[in-house]
Amino acid sequence: MLGILAGLKQEARLIRRFLPNAPVALSNATPEGARRGVERLLKAGATELLSFGCAGSLSPDVAPGTVIVADHIRYQDRDISCDPHLSEMFGSAYARRGGILHSDVLVELGLEKAWYFSQTKCLAVDMERRRCRCGRTFCCSAGGL
Repeated sequence: MLGILAGLKQEARLIRRFLPNAPVALSNATPEGARRGVERLLKAGATELLSFGCAGSLSPDVAPGTVIVADHIRYQDRDISCDPHLSEMFGSAYARRGGILHSDVLVELGLEKAWYFSQTKCLAVDMERRRCRCGRTFCCSAGGL
């Protein structure tokens, strides 16, 4: 069963339009909220997890509104792979593919974003993504801001 972790209520409302029967948990854009959200989804029976929401663009080639289906999450200098079959189910053939950097803090300045992009080559940065990786099939979808 698919469970969805969204950072904000607006993101949850958007994904519910397309997956109305899937349980959705909110992280409220905090690491602890994401941890609790994933726990709730697992207790509800989720065997696959989709991390869905908006992310901050790091790449100068990612315009606002770009749909990204990540192939990996970058966390503490290592890449955590996303499930290719689940990613395909969520339109990876029609979306930008690449990494999303996990950060526990807000990355908002252009110089910070440029530095992170130069170091990681990740397309975007987000604050919930790492929390979804818990031994379950995992996919990450985001829109660049």
